[in-house]
Parts: sequence; C-alpha cells; structure tokens
Amino acid sequence: MVRAMRLADIPDITCNVHQLQICVRHMLDYDEDVKSLIGKCKKICTHFNHSQIAQSELHKIQSEQLNQQPLCLLQECNTRWSSTFYMIERMIQIQDSLCLYASKHNIPQISPQEWQQLKKLITLLHPFEEITREMSGSSTSISSVIPLIHTLKHTLQIENNKPDTNEKFKDLIKSTIDQLNSRFGELHLNNFYSIATYLDPRYKTKFFNEVTKENVESEIITMLGDVGESSDTNEAEGTSSPVAKRARLPEGNEATTSTRDNITSILSDILMSSDEDDDHASANGNVVDKF
Repeated sequence: MVRAMRLADIPDITCNVHQLQICVRHMLDYDEDVKSLIGKCKKICTHFNHSQIAQSELHKIQSEQLNQQPLCLLQECNTRWSSTFYMIERMIQIQDSLCLYASKHNIPQISPQEWQQLKKLITLLHPFEEITREMSGSSTSISSVIPLIHTLKHTLQIENNKPDTNEKFKDLIKSTIDQLNSRFGELHLNNFYSIATYLDPRYKTKFFNEVTKENVESEIITMLGDVGESSDTNEAEGTSSPVAKRARLPEGNEATTSTRDNITSILSDILMSSDEDDDHASANGNVVDKF
C-alpha cells in the first residue's frame, strides 16, 4: 500500500502503531533475563491452556481458598505484543492462586524477585498499551502523535528516576527511549504532523521549540497565501469580463497581504498566550520537553 501511494505521488504517513510495536518488541527482547522470564510465563500459561484439569483446580483455589472470582490465564500471541502485556497482567492478578498451585505441582516457579520484575515490566508496558489503543481509535488524528510520543517518553523517564528501578531496567528504559527517538524523533520535520499539532487547539505549540514553531508558522502562512493566490487566479480565469476589467489582481494581492498580516497577528497572540502558560508551568515545575 505504501508503494502504491508513492507510485501515485500521493502523500502518505507511516503507520505509527507499527513503529510503536517495533519499539516494544525491542524492549521485550533487549534483556536476556527479562526475555527468559517472559518465556517462563508462556510455559505456565501453556500448562493451564493444555489441561482442563489444571484449569479447574486453579479456579477451585481462587474461588474456595482465596474467595476470588475465577480467572483464566491468557496465552500470548507472537504477532501481537499487547498479548504479552495481557498475559503478564493476568498472571499478576492471580499471583496468589498460581503460587498455591505451584506449591503442589511440577510447573515453573516464579520467585518473589521475578514477580517484582514482572510488575515493573507491566508498569513500563502500560503506557504503550494505552497509546496504542488511542492511536488505533477511529477518531484519532495525527495531531495527537507528537504529544503522545512526548508523553510516553516523559512517563518512561519518570519510571527511570524511581528508587525501585534497578540498573537493569534503567538500561532497558534508556534503550527504549533511544528507539523512540530513532523512530519518532523527526516527526516535527514532517509538515503533516507539525501543522496538524499546531492547529489542534488542545496542543498548539506546547510541544515545539522556538525554531520549530517559527517553521510551522511560516509553512502555514505560505500555504494560506498559495490558496489565496490560487483562488484569485481561478476567479480571473473563469470570468467573462473584458480584459480591461481583469486588472483586479492587485486588489486580490492586497487582500492576501492583509489576510497574512491578520494571521500573523493571531499566531503571535497564540504564541504569547502559550508563553504565559509555559511560564506558569515552569514556575510549578512542570516542564515539557520540546522538539
């Protein structure tokens, strides 16, 4: 499909959900210990999914011994990273019943330290899962991509600074952020994304530095100028008036110039308003990284 769009000379954008999936896969495969732990989780899930007797006993433990709603384990699907997230999330939900079952049966054991690692991994994967659902929504616009990626990196950085994040996960987070920067770091150079974000009243210039902001403004003004000139040209070509009366282009140019000045003024007002908001945010310690 991408090749078809390019052959037809139709502008297209990359599938951001796919790019995000590649980043998550990199995270899950980056550390051998984490990869091995996920493999252990798969074996445990396979044990229950292949045995109705084992499932029934697990449900009995949940309902009779722990007074919980019986829940089944979820098997991972290799083609969907989110299934790994849901698999681990469910295992954490029924951790107590799994430990009780494992104490009586020969299945892979998950140590207390490994349970902590799984919980940390879920914490890291959760924002990816949320953003994937957000980007996959039918009403999602590309104006949300830059803000969402910023939020994702900011969330990972917060997790990196927590005292319970060990060096292994710090390294994992750093590598994941590098992947995000590699795949999404130049979105602001793409006019589709930058202009859409700029024109979205929710975001405006909150995620742009001064250079990017000026470039986007200049591009928008140029586009509006081209539209105005094209409109004047079409009007001139479509009229049946005598040639002498076609000399209205200067008026059209003056109108276009006036429109440009007005747009520049509006953009300046928006920037001033944004600067005030940013100053207020900085005073409260809420600083957003910008392109």
